[in-house]
Amino acid sequence: MKTIKKSLGLMCAVLGLSQGLLAGSMKHVVGVDNGVAPISEASTLLDNLYVGLALAETFVRSDQCGSCDEDAKTLKDYRYGATLVLGWDTSDYLGLEARGLRTFGEDAFTTVTHYGLYAKPKVEILDDLEVYGLMGYGQTRVDYDNGIKTFKVEERSFSYGLGMKYEFSEYDINKRATGWAVWMDYQFLLKDSSKTKADVNAASLGVSYYF
Repeated sequence: MKTIKKSLGLMCAVLGLSQGLLAGSMKHVVGVDNGVAPISEASTLLDNLYVGLALAETFVRSDQCGSCDEDAKTLKDYRYGATLVLGWDTSDYLGLEARGLRTFGEDAFTTVTHYGLYAKPKVEILDDLEVYGLMGYGQTRVDYDNGIKTFKVEERSFSYGLGMKYEFSEYDINKRATGWAVWMDYQFLLKDSSKTKADVNAASLGVSYYF
């Protein structure tokens, strides 16, 4: 009889221990804080892709008279336009951009058109604030006519610039940005054209949306 009681007691103890172990293991399976990293979302073609639109102002200067005094030597014009940007952030420190710029206004002395491809090195200096450079190659066309003097130039050349961007974006678990950003930059589109010694620069202030 004593042997039967001891056997029953041992069986109850083993059963209780088994239930305790099973309950503990279930906590690790379904518990929230189980030390298991969340599953990353699948990458898509739109990751870190963005589009931008900006108001631009172009500055055109051309040397037209080698023997004139300094004040009369250059033709100058300032014209407003728009800059369209399609970009892709390849990493936290580098992006790629395709840019197009066009001035508008029927009464303009100067019409400027520019297309270019750029590498965009960048660095974050504060939370959501970054500075960037633009280095690339583009085609610039300038048509100038003030009623007295006219010139036309269309050249491909190295182009570069410097800018700053502030993001209002949100980030997913893979640190991909989605949302809006504002930016401003200054570009040297054409420097000392071989035909007319023209310089063409542009300042842009715009917004971008990250998909």
